[in-house]
Amino acid sequence: MSTATRVQAHHLATAITRTKPHISKDDTLDVLNGIHFETNGNYLYTIATDRYTFAINRTDVVNGQPWTAHLREDDIPIVLAWLDRHDEDAYIEINTEAVGSRTDLVLSSLIGTLRSSDPTVNRRHFPDWRTMVRKILATDQAVNPLTAFNSRYLARFKVIGSVLHSWQAGPRKPLVLTDNRDFIGLVMPAPDEKVTRDGLVDNWAWHLKRTEANVLGASFDLTVEYRDRHGDPWRYSGKDGQYGEPLMELVGIDDDPWPLLKVIDTYGPLSKDEPIAA
Repeated sequence: MSTATRVQAHHLATAITRTKPHISKDDTLDVLNGIHFETNGNYLYTIATDRYTFAINRTDVVNGQPWTAHLREDDIPIVLAWLDRHDEDAYIEINTEAVGSRTDLVLSSLIGTLRSSDPTVNRRHFPDWRTMVRKILATDQAVNPLTAFNSRYLARFKVIGSVLHSWQAGPRKPLVLTDNRDFIGLVMPAPDEKVTRDGLVDNWAWHLKRTEANVLGASFDLTVEYRDRHGDPWRYSGKDGQYGEPLMELVGIDDDPWPLLKVIDTYGPLSKDEPIAA
């Protein structure tokens, strides 16, 4: 049975470009080695995933009956080059044709016809993307202490070319990315169980400390320790008080830090000592 769906050339090119970075390179998962095309007669959905990321693009179409097809990764450069020969507002007619046990994707326009024949059969087992995304979106957003993501996977979304909105349902849950128009994507968390938020904060805390403070008209170098009049060492704790005053701690004593002005008033004068070790 032949079907027909009409879509503008630049919209189809955009849909393919947005989803192709997410195609799987695993040749044992042939169902993921390309872009899944699906239409309900009103929208054309292009979907690709390698299980680490998921990309779904939605495009308005004209007419057509519901159908599904598969565009092989090897054919994508040819299809994009063919689409680039069209004016932006030119319409492409998409047909699917049953050829034996496979379904071919046929693109037609005023300048010619292009066919993508996929020798792999049984595309019925492409992941149930609607159910998966629906469940993720239905989950209430939770506080997320820490989740790791692979930067290479995040880079796949740069082709969207717009601001992306994001959220997670909870720690170590997929990151949802959407442009609030026609694209939604998922990024799966990267395994990194040994890293903690406190550890990441500590890794930068020393480098982000204040280095100087002005108290009573005098400048204090906060990268060194100070000796009070009794010879006891004080150093900047890395924390500031409610009004931004540096809080000092007595070295070797586990106690609440004191504002620098209070240390000066109580135990001053203070004299410079050794630099604080990193």
